[in-house]
Amino acid sequence: MPKPLTVTHSKPGKQDKENTVCQKICTKKEKKEEEKEKEEKEEEKEKPWSAKPSHGCLPTSIPDSGEELTEAALEGGRTREETETPVQGRRVGSCLFFTMSAQALLKVFVTRRIPQEGMELLQKAAAKCTVSVWDSDEPVPRVELLKRVEGAHGLLCMLSDRIDAEVLDAAGPNLKVISTLSVGFDHLAIDEIKKRGIRVGYTPDVLTDATAELTVALLLATARRLPEGIQEVKSGGWSSWKPLWLCGYGLSGSTVGVIGLGRIGLAIARRLKPFGVKRLLYYGRQPKPQAQEVDGEY
Repeated sequence: MPKPLTVTHSKPGKQDKENTVCQKICTKKEKKEEEKEKEEKEEEKEKPWSAKPSHGCLPTSIPDSGEELTEAALEGGRTREETETPVQGRRVGSCLFFTMSAQALLKVFVTRRIPQEGMELLQKAAAKCTVSVWDSDEPVPRVELLKRVEGAHGLLCMLSDRIDAEVLDAAGPNLKVISTLSVGFDHLAIDEIKKRGIRVGYTPDVLTDATAELTVALLLATARRLPEGIQEVKSGGWSSWKPLWLCGYGLSGSTVGVIGLGRIGLAIARRLKPFGVKRLLYYGRQPKPQAQEVDGEY
């Protein structure tokens, strides 16, 4: 006779616990994958894109110089869903090129031609912003400034550009940052800029050495009468040597006065010491501790 079947109920063992842990890990992994997939979809929506009319057909009303194209202008090329983000079109010969409008990319206006190094930094951010430059060594006319700053998120200006309430109004609420290629900022309406929550960048201390060197150069040129000597050479007045002709003053053993002993004043004093200046006098609202470095007398 066959033996009766015996059923036993055992307690959860090691294998069961391992299976439970595996299930939890798999569940967490699936959730992470779902979250990652969702993030990728969101990023894809935010990426800049370029539009091309389908079937090689151009829209019927193409502006000549990059004016904003509406959905109607793109009829037959893209659907309503595809044209939720405004685009811009420019015709080059028989070709039409689209780029994202200022509403999609950050717009930056530069009011003057700047060094190549600066332009390279702006070009690196081309994926996030469009850069418009007044490509001239001369100041941008007021009318052009008001026109080109419209809708800008960032403004890089010069000390010759008066940035007042009129410019800020022309820029509109998009303007978040103003950078000025200068140490001073008297040309900026700081109080008005603060009211609008706009950040300001400037370039302190970058001209200290240059200003100090030019000051010493002018001092030497004046004391040694260099401009007069150059003029005599140009006019043909330079003849034979004369004992007292164009004699000037030397810096060695002299007394030099500096009005104020800030960054630039101190930089000038440091450069004058090797010339053998005997006394260095300075004037200011109060004595400066750094004067001891150059033996300055208050």
